[in-house]
This record gives sequence, structure tokens and C-alpha cells, in this order.
Amino acid sequence: MRVPLLLLVVALAHASSVSSRKVLSGSQQWIYEYCGPNRQWIDEYCGPNRFNEKCQKAAAMAFLSMAQAARLSTTTMATRAAGNGPISSRLFQAIRKVETGSLCNNAFAPCTIKGDGGRALGPYQIHKIYYDDAVSFRPSLGSRPYRDVTDRNFAEQVMQAYISRYATRSRLGHSPTDQDIARIHNGGPNGHRYKSTLNYWRRVKSHL
Repeated sequence: MRVPLLLLVVALAHASSVSSRKVLSGSQQWIYEYCGPNRQWIDEYCGPNRFNEKCQKAAAMAFLSMAQAARLSTTTMATRAAGNGPISSRLFQAIRKVETGSLCNNAFAPCTIKGDGGRALGPYQIHKIYYDDAVSFRPSLGSRPYRDVTDRNFAEQVMQAYISRYATRSRLGHSPTDQDIARIHNGGPNGHRYKSTLNYWRRVKSHL
């Protein structure tokens, strides 16, 4: 029996009569076949042990605990990580590796690293002006303060809004590419035009 992560969490939370061993039985490859973007929770929690049954169960429970702590439904929690936008999970990972290396790999813990003389914060090193720009474009993000960009999931929502604002066909003259997105993230609204962002893109590309 193979089930997606969301159903696993719901089962563990609301169906105590169903044993977790039964829920998790079968090929542990189910996560890559069924979970789509939600498999990042298992990847981040378990690393090379992501197909291990015990670790999958522990990751699912951590996922549920995080959702409950934030007072979010499991459905909301499962889909909120990157939100809707032009940045793929693959590109998010590459940008994060360039910005903070391996220091912010845990999706379940805040990343309080500061850079650029204290002006950039979190796993994606977001500046306050970047956050303000994203909130201006998508006001609902303003319900959380700038300091919350230490939360990877929220930071990714901020990035999706910022990039959705500036990496558009009308501005670029073509459909946005990973290069456009990375260079705008690094250099601002017109970062895709600056030679100074080319090296940043090369570094991001090396992780793709």
C-alpha cells in the first residue's frame, strides 16, 4: 500500500486505529511516485535515508507537528513551501546553496544567518527592500514581518512574489529563464542586465 505524504500525515493524525506500519508498508519508493513537491520534507529530514521506513515515519510526524504549531491545516502546510510562481524547487535549492551553502539545509528550523553587513537575512539572504517589494506586489505577505524570512517556506513565498513581479515576458522580452530569475534575485529588478550578476548565475548553474 503506497500513499502520498499528505495522506500519511492525515492517517497518522486522525486514524489511530490504522497502524503506522500498515500505512507505511510497501515499497518506500512511493514518495517519489506520489508526493511531488512535498517529497522535499522527506529529503530534508532524512537525507540519504529518505527511503527508510522509520525515517519516513519520523519525517511525517515532524511535518504534522510543524503544521500544528503553525495552526495550519495539513493541506495548507503541504502546499505552502514554494507557492505558485516561476521558481522551481530545483532552482530554489541551487540558489540556497550559493547563498548559505549547507548552513540552512534544515527546512524545519529557522535560518538566522545574516549577510551583506547584516542587511541580508535567512536561507536566501533576502534584503528588507526585497521583502517590501514583494509585499507591495502581493500584500497578503505583509501579514508576516520581514524577520520571518528566516523561515524557508515564507522566504520562498516572498521570492515567488518578487520574481513574479519582475521576471515577466513583458519586461524581459521572452519567457523568464532560470538565469533571468537567479540574476534578478541577486541584482534586483534589472539584475538580468548587469554583468555583475553573471558570476552569480554561473555559481547557481553549477548546482543545477
